[in-house]
Amino acid sequence: MSLLNPYIYIWFFVFSIPWENSVTLPGFGASSIIGAAAFIMSMLYLAFTRKTLHSAPVFYMIVLFVILILLSNIWTLDVEKTWSRSRQFIQLALMLWLIYQQMDTHDRINRLLFAYVLGAYVSLASLFWGYIRGTSEYSEYGRFSAEGFNPNDIALVLSIAIPMSWYLSFQFKNTFSVLICKFFLPIAVFAIVLTGSRGSFLAMLISLLIVPLYTNTQQSKKLFSIVSVILVMGFLIVNFTPTMSFDRIMSIKNEVEGGNLTHRSDIWKSGLIIFKNNLMLGVGSGAFPVAIRPYYGKEIVAHNTFLSVLFELGIVGFVLFILIIRRTISNSFRLELYEKIFCLITISVWFVGVQGLSWEYNKTTWIILIVPICYMNCKTRK
Repeated sequence: MSLLNPYIYIWFFVFSIPWENSVTLPGFGASSIIGAAAFIMSMLYLAFTRKTLHSAPVFYMIVLFVILILLSNIWTLDVEKTWSRSRQFIQLALMLWLIYQQMDTHDRINRLLFAYVLGAYVSLASLFWGYIRGTSEYSEYGRFSAEGFNPNDIALVLSIAIPMSWYLSFQFKNTFSVLICKFFLPIAVFAIVLTGSRGSFLAMLISLLIVPLYTNTQQSKKLFSIVSVILVMGFLIVNFTPTMSFDRIMSIKNEVEGGNLTHRSDIWKSGLIIFKNNLMLGVGSGAFPVAIRPYYGKEIVAHNTFLSVLFELGIVGFVLFILIIRRTISNSFRLELYEKIFCLITISVWFVGVQGLSWEYNKTTWIILIVPICYMNCKTRK
């Protein structure tokens, strides 16, 4: 494959997303730098080849969403943050469109998903390195994370990669690639337990549904795969999980019954006060931390993707965001059985995980939302 082919750069862009915070330059993450190269090469490729461009209804919704974010610079409570978020979403929307242009076959989409899984392995290596050396920023709390990541964020990245890896293990014929995908699951589950992230642990439980639901559609090799994965997963968790990490995971019930959710409920109550005063258009994209300071006593994100969109972009932005997700889910239901199972489980994992995280601007969120659209594009082109 020629180095002038933009697909190579898009592949490396997706590969870098799971570890983008681990390697940074001032003001830039790894994926931003690679993304810039992918954008330049893609635009040159489109300009010189005059390739027929394609679009989908979801992109019109994304454009409207980005326009609203840009307009929120007018009424925002934090001009600097909103302008930064505006630039971020413009770049992200353009990358999604370019990805859509390149993902014209199932094989290309699957290889892009494989790039994400391989990128997740990089973060796994970083997390385990901190665990072995005891140098993780969060180790004193019995929690471990990849370099540059909050434990909750990296745990959700790994949870999302689990259904990808299992799905791909049945798509690839190369034995080495299959093994890489198969054994990602037990290693990732162990790593998620090490992070001590309760929300992402619940998301991970949803991700494990890919094993019985997807494997049940396969007619061979399923028993050996499942038994092997369970044995490896059980061995790692039983023998190497620190007591503090395990105890934190097991405190989920107490957190839910107590109604505190690590102070998130207090943040949401304060956010609802702000929302009542900014119903239709919100306080501006990225401006919630500044808006909540008088009510909560300090700047903090909403810790819930849907509430974050509602508070920052009001009812208008929330409706647009829901319409984008609805379109993605609608496309998922129209796919072939294998792709349908994979896409719906992955979206479900994301949905559960972002109940405690502000991921509306996260690249992984939008990659997940665009994959079913790409699969649907391949189906309609047949």
